[in-house]
Amino acid sequence: MATQTAGQFGRRGLGSPQPSAIKTPPPATWRQDWPRSVGSESILGPLVAVLFSFEGRLDRRPYRLCRVCTYVSAALIGWPLLEVVRPQAEAAGPVPTLLLALVYLGFTGMLIWTTLAMQVKRWHDRDKSGLWAFVGLIPLIGWLWVLIELNFLEGTIGPNRFGPSPKGDPSAVFA
Repeated sequence: MATQTAGQFGRRGLGSPQPSAIKTPPPATWRQDWPRSVGSESILGPLVAVLFSFEGRLDRRPYRLCRVCTYVSAALIGWPLLEVVRPQAEAAGPVPTLLLALVYLGFTGMLIWTTLAMQVKRWHDRDKSGLWAFVGLIPLIGWLWVLIELNFLEGTIGPNRFGPSPKGDPSAVFA
């Protein structure tokens, strides 16, 4: 067994690396298909950007995943909780009932806000203005149009006027 001196380490006796020579890799992003405009390394930064920001682009897969998670969480947590608290608030009087109504409106407003934010980013990925989110208000065919265009049609390949592609640079495949 070889003895190790102060300036050497390892089996071959290589010199110890200088601290400035050690390069740390850049922090890995949580997922490559989340918006690139968020500079946070935590999971909450991209998630908050997807749910509440109206800027950037959003691919089909994260759009569908976030929509399903939003509505499932509302169905499993929000509305049952309100149904449990409502009889107690109504029995207590008008002030708790008013507070419950404000909480309900806030909860519903948050669902509407997150839905609009995700739809606007998805319309941006299709290279259309966020005002296209209001096409869902057209009776009979509006919701069908939104469903097909946002869930099943692919976004613009490469960068567009709303930012870089959430899928990355398509020319990197051939580099």
